[in-house]
Amino acid sequence: MKLKINYNLVKKYQTGGGSEIHCYLCGAPVHNHSMYKLNNYKKYKKFIYDNLIDVDGMAQDKDSNTKFDVTYSIYKNLPEKILKEIYKNIENLEKKKKYQWLNNVLLLHWSGKILKIDKDKSDYWDRVFFDDSGIQQSINGHSFIVHNDCYKVTKTKYGDYTALNLKVCLDGENKCFYPDYKFLNKYIEPDYDWLEYFDDNNIDYVLESPLKNLKNKKRILNIDHKITKEINPILIEFLSIYKNNNNKIPNRGYKWMYSIPDFYDYNIFKDDMIYFENVINKSYKKIDKKRENRPSPSDSATLYKVGYKKKGNDGNIYEVVVNKNNIKRWKKI
Repeated sequence: MKLKINYNLVKKYQTGGGSEIHCYLCGAPVHNHSMYKLNNYKKYKKFIYDNLIDVDGMAQDKDSNTKFDVTYSIYKNLPEKILKEIYKNIENLEKKKKYQWLNNVLLLHWSGKILKIDKDKSDYWDRVFFDDSGIQQSINGHSFIVHNDCYKVTKTKYGDYTALNLKVCLDGENKCFYPDYKFLNKYIEPDYDWLEYFDDNNIDYVLESPLKNLKNKKRILNIDHKITKEINPILIEFLSIYKNNNNKIPNRGYKWMYSIPDFYDYNIFKDDMIYFENVINKSYKKIDKKRENRPSPSDSATLYKVGYKKKGNDGNIYEVVVNKNNIKRWKKI
C-alpha cells in the first residue's frame, strides 16, 4: 500500500483554503466526516506524535469495504510494514450511532432567528451553510454554529436565548472573544486530527452527546458562554444607527456586519433586518414598564452618543457615559 506523505499540509493553511469549525457552546467538531480511531493505540503510540510529519492516506472500512481519508502525524521514515499495520488498525467511526449528533447543528442567526442547518448541502470546510429552506447563510457577523444537543443543554442554564443574548463582540469592531474551552482549546485546529480525541488523554467523551454523557454535560455547563437575559447593547446601538442612516450599514464601525449582505438576496437581507428590529422592539416593550419606574431616563443609554444629556424619571439630568466594559450607561450629573 502506497501512502502519500503531505509535507506541505501546513502551508495550505497559511496561504488560504478552508478550515474546520467548532461548536460555539462546547468547542467540539460540528461533524463526524472521516471520523476514526486507532485500535491498539498503545502499541503504535511510539510511532506517532514524535518527529512530527503530516501523513494523508486511505484506510479500509471493514464493514462497507470502502476507503476513507485519514490524516495524522507519524515518523518521517517509518517502515512501510508499520504503516500498513497502523492503517489496518484504523476503525471508521463515521457511521457509529453515538456520533451522529455531531452533524445535527443550528445557526444562532444574527437577527435572532434559530435556523436548522442542512448538513447534506453545507460544506463545513469552506464554511458554506444552507438552512433547511435552502437559503445560504453566513457565519460572519454575530452568528454562531452550535450543536442542537448543546443548545438544549445550555437552555437549562440560561433559559431561552438567541445570538442577540451573546455578548462576545464588545466594541462592534470585530474583536470577538469566544469562550474558554479549557483543555479542548489545543484540539481546535484548522484540520481536526480525530486520533487526538482517542489517545491516552481519554477526552473522547467530548464527542458524545451531552444529553447522554453526563461528564460532557457538566463540562459544557461549566463554560462561561457570555450569555445574558438582556440583548447585547452593541446590537441595539447598531439598529439605532442603521435606522438613522437610511437603513444602511454605516461606513465606520460595525465591521462585523459589512460582509453579511454579500451572502443574501437583498430582499432576504431586508426581511432579516425587519425580523431583527421586531425582536429588539418586542424585548423593549417587556421592560418599558420597569424603565418607567427607574430614576434614570426610560430610554436605553445605548441609543445615544457619549455625552448626550437627558432628563430622568426622577427629574434630574443624566449623561451618557461608558463604563470599564465599554458599555454605555446613564450617569446622574
